[in-house]
Amino acid sequence: MLSDLQSREFIYEHPILAEVEYSFKHALTQEVAYNSLLTERRRLMHERTAGGIEALFAGRLDDHLGELAHHYNPQRQCS
Repeated sequence: MLSDLQSREFIYEHPILAEVEYSFKHALTQEVAYNSLLTERRRLMHERTAGGIEALFAGRLDDHLGELAHHYNPQRQCS
């Protein structure tokens, strides 16, 4: 699915060290995709993402507090 989105230029891949990060070409595309998810699915995705951040960066969570706040309280920033 990611390669299809890339070929249609909806998202771009950004290699970062040993990881890969993706970003949307346009903020409106990101907003439409996000708002098309059911609320419960969105909540679950945020919860899993926050858990992943905690697991990956357990030794330096202070560097990721903004991201954690966003994912543990998405309604506040994204309603």
